[in-house]
Amino acid sequence: TEIDQGANYIRYKVEIATNASFTQGVQVFDQTASQTGFSGQDAQGGTAYQPGSTAIYTFQEGQLGIGTIYFWRVYARDPAGFDQWSEPSETRSFTTIGVYNPNIWGNEIGDGIWSTHGNWSKGTAPVAGDDVMFIPDSSPSTKHNTSCAADSVNNNLGSFILDTGYTSTITFAKNAVAGEMSLTVSSDITVNSGTLVFEGDTDTDSVPATPENDGTGYTINAQNIIIGNEANMNADGKGFPQG
Repeated sequence: TEIDQGANYIRYKVEIATNASFTQGVQVFDQTASQTGFSGQDAQGGTAYQPGSTAIYTFQEGQLGIGTIYFWRVYARDPAGFDQWSEPSETRSFTTIGVYNPNIWGNEIGDGIWSTHGNWSKGTAPVAGDDVMFIPDSSPSTKHNTSCAADSVNNNLGSFILDTGYTSTITFAKNAVAGEMSLTVSSDITVNSGTLVFEGDTDTDSVPATPENDGTGYTINAQNIIIGNEANMNADGKGFPQG
């Protein structure tokens, strides 16, 4: 908002950059050149602002990157008066984050198998970086709150959540994650309710085909592992290597 003592109309220019000195990643959105992104104009046929009115600029698709700190400042101009850009406003900053778009288990195909693409909200089984979520039933679907056999899982998922109200079981077979019995999640594993089972190896007889895995359990890597009061999580291996 700019107060114009001469009671003329005002136009604005928004400048952003990726450093505070405005020498890197600079972008300029000039209302005198284009109205795109500006809204709330109430003067000059919708191309300017009355003195004291609030100007709004909405960043457009492709102008900002994810996970980036941006610095911004604003200039004002009175075309019917002095007709020069003002000194810049105080510099402020903001940080962009990615839009949370989890891949949600729906079991729409109905076979209860992780690797069946049609069982997931994105139409494909989770890939590296995906945020995976299991939720309770909600209208119109009544298939969300069903058990899932994790038969073939891509490692390095983004996050893994059993949401409050989910009461079924997800079971990771011992060879689900590339046969390594190790799951890595870059963010958190959160089990608010329901049951999460990791089936480690249960052999103790040194079977020749798989002696190196006898008795070992899953290795789980995450920033945090959060277990709710109504939740269960266990690794079903015997927890020791071959003797």
